[in-house]
Amino acid sequence: MHPVVRQAAHLDDVNDGLAAKFSIPYCVSHTLGHGPPRVGDFATLDAETRERSARVSVVVDESVPEWGAVLSAGGRELARVPCPRGAPQRPASAADLAAKLADLAGDRLAGVLDDLDAPAGRAMDAAGLRVVAGSR
Repeated sequence: MHPVVRQAAHLDDVNDGLAAKFSIPYCVSHTLGHGPPRVGDFATLDAETRERSARVSVVVDESVPEWGAVLSAGGRELARVPCPRGAPQRPASAADLAAKLADLAGDRLAGVLDDLDAPAGRAMDAAGLRVVAGSR
């Protein structure tokens, strides 16, 4: 990881869900065992994920792009990403964004953008986040 990422996610051994959000070893272990973590996955720690996370080492490397990552095992590079999904260089699909919104807000925002002239639609437009009809 680049030093900036390590600064943002500086915890290794964690004891609660909030700390786990800032733990690269915990999140990597969760992703390898269960897929990318969702909001509910941080409500409590998964004991097996926590145990496996002790085998994940974080290496700081300034040659890795600022928000990129490299996954290695046994001295072999397994995967490399230049930036997280959702960054301008790796835009999230409409389905990815809808899934993330549903994960974060549940059904509390269902239909909020159905009327693009309603306050929520105008706020999105003012923020430069124009929603194009049919793109959802």
